[in-house]
Amino acid sequence: MKFLADENIPLLVVEQLQQDGVEVISQSTAPPGATDEDVLIRAVREQRVLITLDKDFGELIFKSQKKSSVLYYFVLFRYI
Repeated sequence: MKFLADENIPLLVVEQLQQDGVEVISQSTAPPGATDEDVLIRAVREQRVLITLDKDFGELIFKSQKKSSVLYYFVLFRYI
């Protein structure tokens, strides 16, 4: 399973996940200013589960009917 960490996920968390063998990249390494829709499109295109603190993605997925998964950050507290 591949993951895309939204800009609001600390790089420390992303780095720890990578050290643990999780295939994850951070949106914060891309040029700044991407909209939520841009981030979702990237996650769908790259077949990645989006990790975010932003609950608006659930509504965006529902409205756009894109096939994507979102994992909210609170699940990952063990990595801090």
